[in-house]
Amino acid sequence: MNGNQKTEPTINRKTARELELIQFKSGYEDGTIIAQQQHMNSVLGAISFAFFLALFSAGPDAFSKPALIVSEISFSASLVSNILLFFFYKTVSGKKDLEYIWDFEQTSYAEIFKTIALFAPIIGTFSLIFHYSTLAFIFSAFIAVVGFATFLLAKNQISLRDSLLSEYRLSLLYAGRDEDYFTLKKHEFKQKPSAEELKINKYDYSICNQKKELIGVVTLHHQAVVGDIIEIADSEPLTVLRIIHNERATKLICKEYTEDTSAID
Repeated sequence: MNGNQKTEPTINRKTARELELIQFKSGYEDGTIIAQQQHMNSVLGAISFAFFLALFSAGPDAFSKPALIVSEISFSASLVSNILLFFFYKTVSGKKDLEYIWDFEQTSYAEIFKTIALFAPIIGTFSLIFHYSTLAFIFSAFIAVVGFATFLLAKNQISLRDSLLSEYRLSLLYAGRDEDYFTLKKHEFKQKPSAEELKINKYDYSICNQKKELIGVVTLHHQAVVGDIIEIADSEPLTVLRIIHNERATKLICKEYTEDTSAID
């Protein structure tokens, strides 16, 4: 191995590709990506069914014009493949089957079948446009190229902007402008949990004082950690000192929170 070759940077001993895979896999573990796949396949299947039926209104041309024949074949392939995928995700989506769906999607066979389900309605649509108007087909193809170019150029511009922003943040730190640095951090994009996630991510805790006497019960939307500040009804803010788990409940041992003003000028 070449001694001058630089090793790939890692976070917690994981490369960027490994971290990306872990994040992508989490979407299968919690079912979010599977739900998105179901929605997409149901929409594509419904569109294909509508177009497939509409093609029969073309009369004799539906069986003699090459563009219409290609469109019919594409929409029929899209209809069947998307319906099969929808029912696959719908029936094999229990907690015990999530790992099987993940393993299934890593196979080349699944990748080929999903590619057919995705591109078949696109080919059918462009074939239908080409049959009725060559000019409309050229314009549609041009818009498609512009769209792809827009996405690629936007991605590059975002990467460049993020790189420049990271350099600017580092320059603020090196210059000792901590206040400006944290002011800039406040304007970062923060993704708020959806109503469904707030409903799912609920954690019940028993609040106790330092003598382990019960003060109250609280439901939080995140897991509590030592040092958290807890606010419950008819009580002063509390800070978490220890967390005690048992088979029946999780107890937060707290004391009254007092703000440390010694560091404030």
